[in-house]
Amino acid sequence: MTETILIVEDEQDLVEILEYNLGREGYVTRSALDGATALAELEQKPLPDLVLLDLMLPDINGTEICKRIRADESTRDIPVLMLTAKGEEIDRVVGFEVGADDYLVKPFSVRELLLRIKAILRRAGPETMGATPARQQDHPLGRQHKGMGQVAQKAQDVRRGVDPAPGPRDGSMRDEVLAA
Repeated sequence: MTETILIVEDEQDLVEILEYNLGREGYVTRSALDGATALAELEQKPLPDLVLLDLMLPDINGTEICKRIRADESTRDIPVLMLTAKGEEIDRVVGFEVGADDYLVKPFSVRELLLRIKAILRRAGPETMGATPARQQDHPLGRQHKGMGQVAQKAQDVRRGVDPAPGPRDGSMRDEVLAA
C-alpha cells in the first residue's frame, strides 16, 4: 500500500524538494500552496494519510487549518506534522494544542523528516490510513484482533481530551496498558 502525503507549503522550491524526497521513499504526494487549496484537497478522495503543514501561509494560517482538520469528522484522524520556521516554545505548544501530531522547525534535515513521517504513520495504523475499510483490510495491522482498535481509539480519545476510563482500575484497556 502506498501512503499519500498532502504537502501544504507556500514555498514552491521547498514543495518540489519534499515531493522529490517523499517520492523516492515511495510516497504519493499532493500539494497545496495556500490554505484554501489545502482545505479543498482535504475534501478530495482518497484522503491523504498524513498532512505536512506550514504555519505561515498567505491566506489561512496553518493553526486554523489544523483546527479545521481536527473539527471535521472525515479528517480528524489524519496525522498532521507541522513544518515551519516558527520555532519558539510557544509556537510548538500552540501547534500541539490545536492537534498537531509532530512539529519540525525549518531548516530541517530531510532524513529526520522522513523518519518522523514513518514513525507517525506507523503509530497512526490503519484507522487513519485513507479512512476506508478496504484500505484498512489491506494494511497488515488492519487484520489484527479488535483489541488493537480499542487501544487506538482510547489513544485518540486521550488526544481529544476525552477520559477513556471513568474510574481507576475499572478493567479497561487503559489499565492493561498502564500495568504493562
